[in-house]
Amino acid sequence: MQIKPNLTELFMQARNTKSDSEKLQYYNLNGKLAGVEEKKKLYQKMREEYRKTGKVSIKHRHVRVLLITTSRKVLLKQRSNWKSNNPGLWDKTIGGHVSLVDDNDVTVLKECTEEINKKLNG
Repeated sequence: MQIKPNLTELFMQARNTKSDSEKLQYYNLNGKLAGVEEKKKLYQKMREEYRKTGKVSIKHRHVRVLLITTSRKVLLKQRSNWKSNNPGLWDKTIGGHVSLVDDNDVTVLKECTEEINKKLNG
């Protein structure tokens, strides 16, 4: 039986630097682990497959967080025009890839800390 760490432990993990953040696990469409690849190469592989076949047969783990106000409004953000994927488009409030060394819970905390900190300090 696996016991989940408490919220304080998760927050402390979230503050640590990601050591393998650019390497992602990828899976076939049935959810079976298919391999590990650098993010840039994985995206390239997915784009090439889409150009050739019109579909993508692999997926990777990521998290998405939508912030909703007490008046039930969904907060979105506009992506930077400098982003290589979907520049200038409206997007989820917070999101990111799950690295090799993290689980979904830790990734959510890291991404929230990073994105909200940018808004408060930047």
